[in-house]
Amino acid sequence: GVVQSVKVTEHKFAQGEKRLIKHKKNNYIAVAYAYNQNKANTQNEFGIDGQKKPYLAGRKGAGGNSIAPIIAIPHITDVEASGTNLKATYGDQPRITRIEGQGNGGLVLDLTKSSVDQIMSGAPWKIERAQYTSNAGPINVKVIDPLNVKGGNYSLIFTNPKNLNQVDTSFRWIMVNGNDTVYSEQTIAVMNEQLIFDLGISISIEQFQFKYLYPEFAAVNDNAKKAIRASVLTSSVTFADSTHKWIMGVPDIDGASAYNWIRSGSVAYGDDPTANEQKLEDYYIGATIVTGATQKTEKCWIDAEEQFEKVIDRTWAPFPLVARWENSPGYVDELVTKRVLNNVYSVDVILTPDKSKWTRCMVLESCDDPILAEGGAKKLDPRKSPSVDKNGNPDDSGTNGMGWFPGYAYCVETGERLNIMFAEDSWLVADNGRDMKFNPTSRWTTSLGDIIWGGKHFIYVMGHFNGASGVSNPNADCPAYDESEWLYNRWQIYQGLPNPTLARKEKTQILYNTMWVTIPMAIPGETWLSNEVKYRMRVARPYERFFSTLNTGATSTVQNDNFPMYIFNTTDFATDKNVNETAKSALDLINVVPNPYYGFSFYEENQIDTRVKITNLPDKCVVTIYSMNGSLIRQYTKDDNTITSIDWDLKNHAGIPISGGVYIIHVKADGIGEKTIKWFGALRPTDLNSF
Repeated sequence: GVVQSVKVTEHKFAQGEKRLIKHKKNNYIAVAYAYNQNKANTQNEFGIDGQKKPYLAGRKGAGGNSIAPIIAIPHITDVEASGTNLKATYGDQPRITRIEGQGNGGLVLDLTKSSVDQIMSGAPWKIERAQYTSNAGPINVKVIDPLNVKGGNYSLIFTNPKNLNQVDTSFRWIMVNGNDTVYSEQTIAVMNEQLIFDLGISISIEQFQFKYLYPEFAAVNDNAKKAIRASVLTSSVTFADSTHKWIMGVPDIDGASAYNWIRSGSVAYGDDPTANEQKLEDYYIGATIVTGATQKTEKCWIDAEEQFEKVIDRTWAPFPLVARWENSPGYVDELVTKRVLNNVYSVDVILTPDKSKWTRCMVLESCDDPILAEGGAKKLDPRKSPSVDKNGNPDDSGTNGMGWFPGYAYCVETGERLNIMFAEDSWLVADNGRDMKFNPTSRWTTSLGDIIWGGKHFIYVMGHFNGASGVSNPNADCPAYDESEWLYNRWQIYQGLPNPTLARKEKTQILYNTMWVTIPMAIPGETWLSNEVKYRMRVARPYERFFSTLNTGATSTVQNDNFPMYIFNTTDFATDKNVNETAKSALDLINVVPNPYYGFSFYEENQIDTRVKITNLPDKCVVTIYSMNGSLIRQYTKDDNTITSIDWDLKNHAGIPISGGVYIIHVKADGIGEKTIKWFGALRPTDLNSF
């Protein structure tokens, strides 16, 4: 990909002070080069190996004349165009509204408060026109020239040149503003920053692609294709009152203990599947490779790069990476062949004391031993206890295993509220494990070192995707938030199956819809639910058709066949020019630099050069310099809108150097006003060694 605009804030080659100096010319040039780091930047003792530098500069560079240099002069813009009000800076992005489609192309997304409020306003618990905050939208539209941003309403549409059913890298985009249309120069296969100079913006769109971690095995084994390279973009936890943090998570710690509950990485303990060490092995997909008469199983690690092991300080993880042994949130009978990361989306999970936003949910059993669990419930089965209301009292609904999670979750890519489940260990009565409420304690272990983890109140954030079946199948795929109706019905089916094999398969399919998992703990000395806390997980997602699952798209008038389409407005960024009040107030910015002048300035280029700058001048003005007795020394007439300063070489109108002393500088701009300033200079003797 190609980046075509950059922000420069320092003079990298300066000695000492590296900040850019206002009104001083800076020359920039693009240099093409070939890079090769095949060998280290060294030579051996005979001087015949290695390479002295890892690149070769192109001939059409700084030493040639094919690439023109760019001259940039830092300055204040208020004085330009008879008074200029900037409303944006380089890199600012407008709010993007999703009309159709989904995905982020590897960008970090954040929904606006109004969009979240709409999602939470009631059934159907989703928003069609999801709006994203400035600088956090699904397409990269940014300001590159704040002086020339024009206000307007824009539509950006993904085009489908091959008439495909899903978005691939052959797609392009077009941007429409009234009768004006801008066409993309490249497909979305690579990142290309396309500059639109007359609008003062640029657009960069690149399709994110899941790639095989083991392409050499994926070519001959379908299982290996499930080991894909996904990307974590960022994650965070934020408390409304940072002085009272009341909840935390159990951090993953690699090694031979239950604290190793996130199985990212590539730690192997041998090939014996019955060995106890297998319980400590990181997760992989077994790819059976047959070469002639030889058959071998290769381990394709699911998250070899350990990206998903570091989410929110190692306290959240995708369900496919969660350990499935004792004291862990995973399911021991889970089909490991379904451990894929392409069904993990970006979500926000909010815990709040506002009961109107709480989530109706299933409560699961997290006790490892059914003999100890209330009612003999198996691990990650629904709790065998009457359903409760928001206060934890039986709700007389005649159902079991239903409770309330004190918060909510939504997917920022699809704009949908999500279902949640939580667990508790009913054997740990002293740690709130049998009350059907989400209220972990702060106890980590017993006095003997047995794991308690606050009563094991594991959180399960459910997804809404074509996951368990691979196609849109309401019998296998969890929907967006429906007050856990689908989950309750599926658990009822599971509990009614007499065949253990079918029951395990049903349970696996239910749990496979889980996206994110954490092990929460209370913080000692803090009041539970004292303030709102927000967990934020962001992953890269490809641009896709529809809003979430297949055929779930816009229900109103479809404009782009449910392929990605966005709108944005740049009115808030549009530059105001010819603002007389700004021009008048900018007269106060007129200055002489340096002042006082002690024989030297940053603007001088050699030993015989003497120069100061009269800065922040209007486009049109007359600058007159007088001595203290009123004698005219020099006069300049400025009629140039490309620069806001003039150079005075410290000479009079006859080209004779002035003497040291105080001078009066008067600036007059018709229609704007006048400004008078004093300047003192002490000139240095002429350096005759320069001749």
